[in-house]
Amino acid sequence: MKVEVTNINEVAVLSPQGELDLSNSKILEETIGREMGRGCKDIVVDFDDVPFVDTAGIGALITSLISLKDKEGNLKLSSLAPQVRKTLQMAGLTKIFEIYRNREEAMKSFQPKN
Repeated sequence: MKVEVTNINEVAVLSPQGELDLSNSKILEETIGREMGRGCKDIVVDFDDVPFVDTAGIGALITSLISLKDKEGNLKLSSLAPQVRKTLQMAGLTKIFEIYRNREEAMKSFQPKN
């Protein structure tokens, strides 16, 4: 799995490519950890190129969300494929994660409301 990282206005946008499963979920978790180490507390994971997530991938997302919340940050998800959304719904995680139609909406959600 390759994970492209783009930093925009103090928000890291991570764009993984490929299935997020047992064989590569640590890559995403480590990438999020590196961004946190650089001081980034707000992260969007853009699932535009992720067709499938298994329990290991879900575990990586939950672990990362907990770590970010401990630092007063947040992890938001965008551009979920129907199968990925269904997997998260079945696991009851759509109530835990903020999910957006696309990366732009997720980015806007980090902007302070005036």
